[in-house]
Amino acid sequence: MTINLKSDIQSIIQSIFLLHHIAYSKAAWMTKYELVCGQLDSVKAAIKNIGMELEWTDPNLSYKDDLLAIIQALDEIGEELAIVLETME
Repeated sequence: MTINLKSDIQSIIQSIFLLHHIAYSKAAWMTKYELVCGQLDSVKAAIKNIGMELEWTDPNLSYKDDLLAIIQALDEIGEELAIVLETME
């Protein structure tokens, strides 16, 4: 199996960027939550594939609070991966 870490990281960052924009769009919180969570398994799998884990504490309060917790965790991983990607350039 050939691993292209740089390409994998770029793909994950793009996915996080898209999910971030969905989360902060003007759509209803339930809609945004469902869209983001619908993609979460594939993003988590890609993150796991490069050796990292996506973890967050689910507040179970509202769609907004739950979604913002997920997005914060994604943003943190995205920021770290952007740093790593920068060193690969």
